[in-house]
Amino acid sequence: MSSNFQSPEFFNHPQSKTKEAIGMPEDEGLDYLEKLQEGTERDLIAKSLAGVDNERAWKIREALLEENSNKDSLALSLAGLDSERVWEMREKLLKEGYGDSVAISLAGLDDERAWEMRERLIGEKINKDSLALSLTSLDSERAWEMREELLKEGYGDSVAISLAGLDDERAWEMRERLLKGMANPGSIARSLAGLNSEKAWKMREKTLRFGADRDQVAISLAGLDDERAWEMRSRLLEEGAEKNEVALGLAGLNSEKAWKMREMLLEKGAQKGSIAQGVFGIYCTNPKIILKHH
Repeated sequence: MSSNFQSPEFFNHPQSKTKEAIGMPEDEGLDYLEKLQEGTERDLIAKSLAGVDNERAWKIREALLEENSNKDSLALSLAGLDSERVWEMREKLLKEGYGDSVAISLAGLDDERAWEMRERLIGEKINKDSLALSLTSLDSERAWEMREELLKEGYGDSVAISLAGLDDERAWEMRERLLKGMANPGSIARSLAGLNSEKAWKMREKTLRFGADRDQVAISLAGLDDERAWEMRSRLLEEGAEKNEVALGLAGLNSEKAWKMREMLLEKGAQKGSIAQGVFGIYCTNPKIILKHH
């Protein structure tokens, strides 16, 4: 791996302490996505709109609909959103047969309307991995009961990822159970997205010892902009983590350091689609979704 990634000037850049460093302003993020659109698959731009419900985002979605773009990606762009306009699009996409992606778009939603749709989707026999991912960041009793049922059926990896953003004792007990052969260590690493507790940092190291792919650990750094996170990004790149996954792990970051790294990764060959999905984040890395209840 090129030592260019280890530039002291880059990784020792003074860290911004302002609140704006974490939490991507919608207009700024959309400006950047529009810059990336040229030469990028349109469906990847669609996925990058997760958590964004303003008029500019809808213009992009509607243009993609007119172009007959990948509707799974459009469904995924609705992740974490709860407006009437969003529900109307979910219903439309569900009727057209995109139930798996519609299910994932329920990530972060724990109200009765979301649960009614999950029950409908179960009746339509959607992929159970998608059902598990629809529980991402949810801490209600209903969500935990469904996770346990899905674990019994062997969906450990998706259940693990659904723990993103959860830092309570119940979530940690489940991660430890999953690490005993019930899920891939990389999936458990991904469950740490947005978490900056000491337990989370110890678990990142533990999953690496258990054989987690460094790419998945890089993704787990989504939403984290402190020095410890930057040191781990540096180390993972040096150890061979893929640039695309490191880009995904920049989700939600608006600091100068994060913008510089996006540009550097692009220069080093990262795909524009991965950079795009690492702006706001997707269903399991978007801080607005995975940390909304906490």
